[in-house]
Amino acid sequence: MNPTHTELSRVIIGRILEASPNIPRANLEGMSLASQLDLLFLLRGSYGSIGNFVSTQRALRHLVGEDEFWRWPEQTKTETSASATVN
Repeated sequence: MNPTHTELSRVIIGRILEASPNIPRANLEGMSLASQLDLLFLLRGSYGSIGNFVSTQRALRHLVGEDEFWRWPEQTKTETSASATVN
């Protein structure tokens, strides 16, 4: 993860927690930047309070790149793969 991605994620998580403090931070840290942004707009996007979703998404994708924007943290992928094992 590049520093820009890390900083943006930290800011988005902070804003999500302002709106809904009962969401565990660890759950948010395990999400892609795209998913964090979606959740932020779900919680805080009424009345244009945080801007236009498409413009915000486009700016984030420009700053961190397509792959980083959509990438989920590695530990989440590992946990998902391990839990999907069929016995």
